[in-house]
Formats: sequence, C-alpha cells, structure tokens
Amino acid sequence: MSENQEYLIDQLDLSLRGEISREASQQILNDEQLTSEWRVLQVAVSAVREAGLNDQVAAVRNAWKAGQGSKAKPQQAVVRSIYQNVLRVAACVLLLAVGISVYKFSTVNTSSVYGKYYSSYDLNTTRSAEAIDPLEKAYRGKNWQDVINQFNGLPVKTNKSFFLTGMANLELKNYQAAIPLFSKVLENNSNAKEAYFQDESEYYLAMSYLGAGKTPEAIVILKKIKSDKNHLYHAVAENMSGIDLSIIEYKSHR
Repeated sequence: MSENQEYLIDQLDLSLRGEISREASQQILNDEQLTSEWRVLQVAVSAVREAGLNDQVAAVRNAWKAGQGSKAKPQQAVVRSIYQNVLRVAACVLLLAVGISVYKFSTVNTSSVYGKYYSSYDLNTTRSAEAIDPLEKAYRGKNWQDVINQFNGLPVKTNKSFFLTGMANLELKNYQAAIPLFSKVLENNSNAKEAYFQDESEYYLAMSYLGAGKTPEAIVILKKIKSDKNHLYHAVAENMSGIDLSIIEYKSHR
C-alpha cells in the first residue's frame, strides 16, 4: 500500500466520523492524483452501504476491538484464534465490497442510469377532447414524430409546446434535440418570473443530459432537485442510487 493510499484511508475514516479537517480536504482537492484515488475510495464506501454491508463491517470492527482487549489475557491460543477469525471475516467483507465496486464500476454508465430512471410523462385528462389542440392530441396518442411536426408548424410556441416536444424527442432518443427545448422553458420562466412546466423541464433536462452523455450538467441539476424538498421531482431524485451517480460523475472526470 502506498503512502498516498494509507493517508487517504486515514482521511476517509475521519470523514466517515465527520472529523476530517478543512486543510486535509483542500489538500486532496488540490492534488489531481489524490482526488482521483479519493473518488475511488468513496465509490467503494457507497458500494458497501448500498449492498447493506454496514452491519458486517461493524461486526468486523467490534471483533477486532474484542481481540485487542484480549491481548492482556494469557490465553494466547484463544487470542490467535480470535485474530484468525477476524481476519477471515474482514477478508470476506473486503472481497465482497471490492467485487461489488468493480461490478458496479464496469456496468454503470450514463446510458444505464438514464434507462434505469427515465419514465414517460403523462398529461392529466382534465379537459374535454374538443379542447385538446393537435399537438397535445398527437402527444396523448404517442405519435412522437407528429408532435414534432405540429410544433414546427406553430406560429406561436408556448411552454407547453416546448415541453411536450422535448418529451417527444426524448421518447425518440433525440437527446440533443430535447436539450434546447427544455432549456427554453426554463429561460421563458426566468424572464417572465413564472413556473409553468418548470419542475418538469428541470428534471427531464437532466435526463436529456444523461442520455446525451453530458454527466456534469445532469449532476448539477439533480443535486439542485435533491436539495429542494418542494420540487415536484425531489422524491424521484432522492431515490436515485448515490453510487450510480458517483460512478458516472467519476467517469466523466477521467
């Protein structure tokens, strides 16, 4: 184990207890190699947590402490047996954690995260059929290309038409085409101080970025949604796997 790895493991232990110093955090962030290795360690910790290995890790730590306390006893054979058992358990937990981390790291990417968390958007049905415009009718009928054609022919485009056309492009996996449409909704709302389709456009803009492989942009929006408990998609973002997001964020910086 290198000096860097030993240092980072010490800092990780402090971090998990909420005791890492600001100076140490800054040192890690200012060193590209340390930052890279630090992210790998954090992914491994997330894998342990997500796999429900916290209890096993705690058991290893408690057993080790028990073994430390047994040093003062004369029963050396018993102490040696305790250490051997602890080492076996620790090795099993470590191998399992590493195995999960490697599997996760190799299989998780922006496409897999998009596929896992994308869901279609359903319009409510509060209005009568006569009041539905052609674009909305096409959307309800899942005629995605017709939605786009109707949008292109509109003399006046609204937030609803921008949003629904963005969704139609997502359904067709035209991620790059969807991005400016959702962005336009957010721009319109910012200029008019309104929130018409605001939350929906933020979430699906993040999905568009994921589909397009633009991880940093997606992560920024998802973190914003997670921090806003009043956001329409807060619960959805909150339930996203932290390790999945950590892995794709790490891969985007490589």
